[in-house]
Amino acid sequence: VTSLFFLLAGALTVSSIVILRQVQAVYQVEVGCGCGLAAISWWSWPLVGLSSLFLGVIAVQSVRLLSAQFRFTTDISMQEIEPEENLRQFAMEQGIHLTLLSSDQLEAFTTGFFQPRVVISTGLVRSLTSDELKAVLLHEARHVHSYHPLFSFVVLLAQRVLKLPATFVEYIRFLAEQEADRAALAGSTARSLAGAIAKVLHQESAPLPETVHAFSTTSLRLKELLKEPLALPRSLILQNMAVVAGVIVVACALMLFVHTTPVHAAI
Repeated sequence: VTSLFFLLAGALTVSSIVILRQVQAVYQVEVGCGCGLAAISWWSWPLVGLSSLFLGVIAVQSVRLLSAQFRFTTDISMQEIEPEENLRQFAMEQGIHLTLLSSDQLEAFTTGFFQPRVVISTGLVRSLTSDELKAVLLHEARHVHSYHPLFSFVVLLAQRVLKLPATFVEYIRFLAEQEADRAALAGSTARSLAGAIAKVLHQESAPLPETVHAFSTTSLRLKELLKEPLALPRSLILQNMAVVAGVIVVACALMLFVHTTPVHAAI
């Protein structure tokens, strides 16, 4: 679905290029030829406005998300302390940058778009066993290597610009958490990961920016770890299928319309 978001943006960009070619052809005509702006197709001006509006909304929503991310990064930098040697060594083995926060909250998350890093709290280190902490770090390492915070930024941007249902974001984030859980299980045990989730589940933590991949706790994840039957809600599946179908139809229709519309040549 994220690819379809770029497809729609690309269709509008192609449309704008076609319109610019028409404008260029018009202004290459000698003065007095009688063509003027009438040489531009009737649909060009509404499409220019639609493209400008679409790109403007993307810019505004991008600034909002980036501003929240910047404020959050500034806040956590003031709580940062030097991690212990064993944590630094494990982070080096996994190829991740690890940040330790001085906080009693049980926190673990991945933040940063192009150079993501794992952030854990001293409260989490004290509360988890060594095996549980290893499972959490392996889980977050997958978020780092898969650039999930950057992926979340694109998904959130698509959801806000295209006015997609909130369940769209929840479903995509759930898939990312599943991927991270599978990576953690490759180097740890389901018991350790489920134990960490259970401990984090019993606390209330401050809300994090939507672009941050936190070590969230959901019943669906616990069911999968405990090998219970896992079934996504039917309404969630149907809503996302409807979103995919709608975006495909709009993008394909727009691309076909632009492709089959001739450009007026200057004579």
